Amino acid sequence: MLLSRLCTIALIGSIGSVALADSFKLGVLGEIDRSPYKGIDHDNSVQPYINYESPVFYIDGLEAGVYILHSDTQQLTLGALYDQTGFKPKDSDDWRIKQLNRRKESVMATLDYTLITDFGGFGATLNTDLLGRNKGTTFAINYSAALTMQDLTVMPVIGLEWHNKRYNNYYYGINHSESMRSGLPEYTSKQGVNPYLELNLSYQVTPKWEIMATGRYDHLHKNIRHSPMVDKSDLYSFQLGIAYEF
Repeated sequence: MLLSRLCTIALIGSIGSVALADSFKLGVLGEIDRSPYKGIDHDNSVQPYINYESPVFYIDGLEAGVYILHSDTQQLTLGALYDQTGFKPKDSDDWRIKQLNRRKESVMATLDYTLITDFGGFGATLNTDLLGRNKGTTFAINYSAALTMQDLTVMPVIGLEWHNKRYNNYYYGINHSESMRSGLPEYTSKQGVNPYLELNLSYQVTPKWEIMATGRYDHLHKNIRHSPMVDKSDLYSFQLGIAYEF
């Protein structure tokens, strides 16, 4: 979930009952992600950004779904999202890593619940693979608080994200044939929890133009850090985007 919808949830909770009208935003989003894999420093991308909100249906960047519950203080959505987690051996400058199999991105079914209180927002998200690629499941809980100063909204988030064994092993495990080709030891990853911190900013330049920025820090669980594919214990990502509301 990107900042635009996070801020919408928080603001609805803070100002009381609001009639939910359709809205449509179109823009562009740039992203820099630190890669956990050896021989790969960063993954950079620029992509179009679409945000559509209605009382029943939403699109937010790489996620789309329906509202099961949509009130002043609670939101429950069911949808699908494109999980950008992946690994391309050719991107590494380490010869051994180049011998490994590709790990593909996937589409995940997502069930997301948010509760807005006087003390902030509490969220929980369950994702599971739809394409049979990682065949995994992730679950995250988080706490967020929104501060609005005229046209600027600031929202820090703290959370925990659990990955099951199948998810971690697909992206960070090394099987026997890969080990024979690369010389890296076999590795079977297990489940693990990654704590994370996030800071979201939204600035309304004009009634139609919005600038969005997000920074995130993740500390990797030891079952990821100990993989022979991985040489980092902490990840970070930055997003910067601009959108126009029609």
